[in-house]
Amino acid sequence: MTTIAPTATPLGPAHGFTSEKAQGWVLTAAIVTAVIYAFRRVIEPSVSSAPAKGSKASRVLGAGSPPAPVGQWAIAYGAAFLMLALVAEVSPETAGSLAILVTLTTLLTNGPAIVADIKSVE
Repeated sequence: MTTIAPTATPLGPAHGFTSEKAQGWVLTAAIVTAVIYAFRRVIEPSVSSAPAKGSKASRVLGAGSPPAPVGQWAIAYGAAFLMLALVAEVSPETAGSLAILVTLTTLLTNGPAIVADIKSVE
């Protein structure tokens, strides 16, 4: 009797995020975050004229009103998306997932403020 030993199949490339897809999601997350911040900065009263609303934690996360000062926001924005871009080169699946998470978190935390801003403009 002859026995047939199973042969190992070589692992192919990952079927999830490619580096290009991950970079696309990182770019999408960066654009969505920048547009939401710019909209809130233009529509909401300036930082000097309006008292801060919301808990300290919500203001740190960007859900407070008015939004963070431009310099503070730009440093955090640049650092976060630089790290995501570097992770996209090393581990596209992780970076793509984190970019989607950043996009959803931005939309969910700023959604009520954006709706309130739109209603106040009408």
